[in-house]
Amino acid sequence: MKCYTRAIVNKIIVIIIAVTLMLPLAARAQSREELVTALNSLLAQLAELQSKTATPQEQPTPEFCFNFSKDLRRGDSNEEVKSLQQALSLEGFSVPVTGFFGALTLEAVQRFQLKMLGDSTGFVGPLTRSKLNDRYKCDSPPIQPPVQAPPVKPPPSPLPATIHYDVIVVGAGSGGIAAAIQAARLGSTVALVEETDWIGGQMLPVGNMDEYWFPQNRGGIYAEFLRKSRDYYLNQNNFPPNGKSVGTCYWTDSRNCFEPKVIRQVLQSMISAEPNLKLFTETKVTGVLKSNNKVSGIRLANGSSWSGKVIIDATEYGDVIPLTGAAYRTGNSLSSSINPNACIQDITYVAPVKKYPTGVPPELKLNNPPPKYSIYKEEFKLTVAKNGGASYPLNWAQHNRYRGLPDSSNPQSYTALEPEKITKTNLNWTNDYPAYAAYISSSAPKETLKVAYLENSSERKRLNCEAKLKTLNFIYYVQHELGEPDWSVANDEGFSTPYNEANLCDNIPAEFKSVERHFPPFPYVRESRRIVPVDTLTALEIKNNKDFLQHDFVQDAIAVGDYGADLHNCNQTPELEGYLGEVASHQFRAGPFQVPIGALIPQAVDGFLAAEKNIGATRLANGATRLQPITMHTGQAAGIMAALAVQKGIEVRNVDPLAVQEKLVNAKQYVSKFEFADMPLGHVFWKFGQILSSKGFLLSADGGFNSNIGVNTPISRKEAAVLAAKRFGLSGATPSSPTFADVPLTHPQFREIEAIYAGGLTAGCMASPLRYCPDDPATRLHLAVFSARGMKLPPVAGGQIFADVPPDNFAHGLIQALYQKGVFAGCSSSPLRFCPNEPITRGQAAAFLGASVLVR
Repeated sequence: MKCYTRAIVNKIIVIIIAVTLMLPLAARAQSREELVTALNSLLAQLAELQSKTATPQEQPTPEFCFNFSKDLRRGDSNEEVKSLQQALSLEGFSVPVTGFFGALTLEAVQRFQLKMLGDSTGFVGPLTRSKLNDRYKCDSPPIQPPVQAPPVKPPPSPLPATIHYDVIVVGAGSGGIAAAIQAARLGSTVALVEETDWIGGQMLPVGNMDEYWFPQNRGGIYAEFLRKSRDYYLNQNNFPPNGKSVGTCYWTDSRNCFEPKVIRQVLQSMISAEPNLKLFTETKVTGVLKSNNKVSGIRLANGSSWSGKVIIDATEYGDVIPLTGAAYRTGNSLSSSINPNACIQDITYVAPVKKYPTGVPPELKLNNPPPKYSIYKEEFKLTVAKNGGASYPLNWAQHNRYRGLPDSSNPQSYTALEPEKITKTNLNWTNDYPAYAAYISSSAPKETLKVAYLENSSERKRLNCEAKLKTLNFIYYVQHELGEPDWSVANDEGFSTPYNEANLCDNIPAEFKSVERHFPPFPYVRESRRIVPVDTLTALEIKNNKDFLQHDFVQDAIAVGDYGADLHNCNQTPELEGYLGEVASHQFRAGPFQVPIGALIPQAVDGFLAAEKNIGATRLANGATRLQPITMHTGQAAGIMAALAVQKGIEVRNVDPLAVQEKLVNAKQYVSKFEFADMPLGHVFWKFGQILSSKGFLLSADGGFNSNIGVNTPISRKEAAVLAAKRFGLSGATPSSPTFADVPLTHPQFREIEAIYAGGLTAGCMASPLRYCPDDPATRLHLAVFSARGMKLPPVAGGQIFADVPPDNFAHGLIQALYQKGVFAGCSSSPLRFCPNEPITRGQAAAFLGASVLVR
């Protein structure tokens, strides 16, 4: 028997593989040109295979530079791929420079992404290009090849059959991602399970964050997401020379608008940064593990079961709720008596569209009207018309200002104040489904979406496809009726994936598939099943917050929203939940509002939380809690609740709300409707101001949401009495005669001063006659005494902690008790001093009293 060298054997194998690949392609070729094209592709793949057995080729010169500007994926063949391969070779990865993006190039890209981004997709998008341009941009110094290539990321392992996580979050949308990240940061092991191959939920099809103007809506994990997304666009290396504006939507230059691909990559980077968190995409939950009334895990479509101490439903439809047996609301009916014909809000199959500067690619041109065009055309005309203006019917430029997006493929930066410059936007105005022209007056009857959409999976799929068809029709309308032939679906968002290909719609003809495959994998869903909770948030509670001078306070608030109660269709009083006091007049009242912790907890099922559009709110209130910022806030709170339950070994319904609030403010998340202008996020006293004002203990002078609190203003003893009375809930009966000679019945603070006296917080400032000295400056000693007595702390006698509070000071023991409880650390060190006679400001008073709330 002959002995062959390994190189010869490898070459023989390569030839066999090449011939095997050629035969079926040659058989399918319909012409000589097709055969030549197929052979050229195979030759390029053959070059990659041969590179494994050939002598290593010379590395590209260190002087190589290139400005990467295109999205690249497996199967592409162009000059930019060749430059990509040169850059990857310089990084130390073995890849032939052929110009064809094949298997070896894919592997090298994944290794590069693992090294630079901490995770790998194989898709060369904005974040990967940014890293490549940081290293190889032509105006940058040359990069020397690394000495050693990083290890290859192992292929994903199959889903485990049995496994345990502390927390399992189902649904990788805005609420689910926030819940998973927060629980992981607090030490819990977390599985984040997503049915599709995308993450971001409603953030992806919309892309424009639905915010109002209040800063209270931009804290916590949501603020992190905003900052990372903005930083990407403002990075001058990504978009020379000055970065790119994100103020491209909502008719202003001050909102946050991001492309879906950037949203996805930013969220992926945040997930990948958490070692305790594991993401599973294309993983469907079909059941739950449950004993008596406690949920203890999930069942997957592949037959495996995973156990978890807390399960969180963060799906777009509330799909886990019925699996648990928890009572829920769907439309205006209860799960015990579901009315499948009751109406719910419209959906919208939002799609990103862009202007192609050299013309729409042939495959994205709609040459023929899609099915039902004659029906939808008349509706579209009422909303957007070729000769429209700034009001209905709009012109195309005005339309684009609503959901305008930054355009990574456009070197020009623009804002929503420059509508003629916008080259990318989302279709989310004319295409609510099934409503007829939802935003304008029309005599035509409006169809409504039914509860069956939520309850029946096959009906849901059918209606999603109908909504997608409507959006496809609008693209045809844009190209042919609006005279915008250079606009079509954006092909650079990365939606064209195998998952999307496998879920294309049967009602859309084959000639439109090349457009459909660039649509998002799901529509914008506004209404979900909602748990019947411990504490239901109502639209009336949101409406009441519009009044700046008369506030309702939620003592156990875990999130703050600012959107109005906005329903898309199905918004008349008979369609609402009258048994919960809901009427149509409660709609559209914007302003900061608090969400109670009980809205996330089902009434009777343990081990389970809601964290998305499925929290316990009425249909109308859901119109304000369904948006991206507030779902991230409630999701973050759910993550804290779950992690604390795991840490303490208790049911999640028994977690201390104050402990949740403390974790939230430590994570720079708002729990109060108030953001004092002179005590903003980042201020040393912000945390305490949030705790106190969330409960109504601390307000600005005029009661406004964003007014100055007077953080550096010294307070008087009468003001200190008001703060202390609120903090400790002292509002006893008012005596018929005054206790203090200088605080008569007519004194504005008579009730509060009498209350703190009756509660034992003060004995006045002098006797014979007994006086309170209401107009004297309050000192740090006064607030310390009020706090210690209000907290009922026993004095700590003996020793001397503070150099300026000797044992003969009447408040010595109380001040030492406060110090040992951690309420304060003094005013200076070396030696440690308390400064008892120093006047106290409103900010310092907030810190004293706020810390007293958090001490348990």
